[in-house]
Amino acid sequence: MLSNGGVSGKLRGIQLFAVCFVITLQARDCNLSAYKKITVLKNSAEAGDTEARFLLGWMYYSGKHMNQNYTEAAKWSHIAAEQGH
Repeated sequence: MLSNGGVSGKLRGIQLFAVCFVITLQARDCNLSAYKKITVLKNSAEAGDTEARFLLGWMYYSGKHMNQNYTEAAKWSHIAAEQGH
């Protein structure tokens, strides 16, 4: 999977996103607004990115920068777990 340059680049982008968004959780530390970061995360999760699915589940569970929603948290966490995360 990582031998494909596009997938590897996407993975690096998700990792950078995770560092900027999940660890700092401050939009001013990155060049994206919180809304844009959530949109990117949702799009990545819907496209099948396992890490994005896990992070989205965590965000719904914690209620960080979005409305807390245990149903969505369980949905995304379960999907990520099925993919081995």
